[in-house]
Amino acid sequence: MKKYFLVLVCILLVSGWGCREKDAPVDQAITLPKVNNEEPALAWGLSYATTTISEETEKYYLDINYPVFSGDNQKIVDGINGKIKAKVDQNVQQFRNDYADIDHEYDPGPWFLGYDFSVTRNDQYFISVVLEGSIYTGGAHPNQMYETFVFNMEEGGELMSLEDVFNPMATAVDEDTGASLSWLEYVSNQSRLKLMSEEYADADWINSGAGVNSDNFKLFYLTESGIVFIFPPYQVAAYAAGPQEVGFDYDDLAGYLKAYGF
Repeated sequence: MKKYFLVLVCILLVSGWGCREKDAPVDQAITLPKVNNEEPALAWGLSYATTTISEETEKYYLDINYPVFSGDNQKIVDGINGKIKAKVDQNVQQFRNDYADIDHEYDPGPWFLGYDFSVTRNDQYFISVVLEGSIYTGGAHPNQMYETFVFNMEEGGELMSLEDVFNPMATAVDEDTGASLSWLEYVSNQSRLKLMSEEYADADWINSGAGVNSDNFKLFYLTESGIVFIFPPYQVAAYAAGPQEVGFDYDDLAGYLKAYGF
């Protein structure tokens, strides 16, 4: 997937950095594959609609969209919707708490929290959702934020972690070095190679943010063809470089994946 920059122009008034709510600071984003909202899913997936949280005051605003799924198995659907809503509610409450904790006399502009969503896979095996947006709490620019959810439909819609996707006991031989690599070593090595080929590449930054540590790869989503890892701004590059991502075809990871319908 190609990344792009979504530039929101903020008009600075000479008399005091006066930005209206909709004139947000510079923001950046990546393009995610997306099933059309409000449209029925494929016959073997779930249908979904958009739920919106919208709130605007003189000092902050919220503009949040997230999916609500529907289907024949109400228990599974309720579980999926409940997990997504719980994360949304947690983020909103944290935003409100942070806002209430400090004095806002010298804020350069209104605070905001906003994101949209993409359903990147929706079939009888997996439901994969990405919440992508930004948060501004003062300072030079907003911060990009992501939440990812992968639900295993073969296991009753259970939310999957990396440990549920990859077999921790599996190893494969590296064709170049002959070394036996775990999934984390392989993904880390290939991610760093790809990121080092980018124009912004900084070895220290990339080796830290994409090194052999599972926390570096906790943001991931599924497509029909593979797994994609998201690296938010500052994880592997400066803010100006934007968010980065590295994708792997299922075939390339076949020796590491657990026995589900990838």
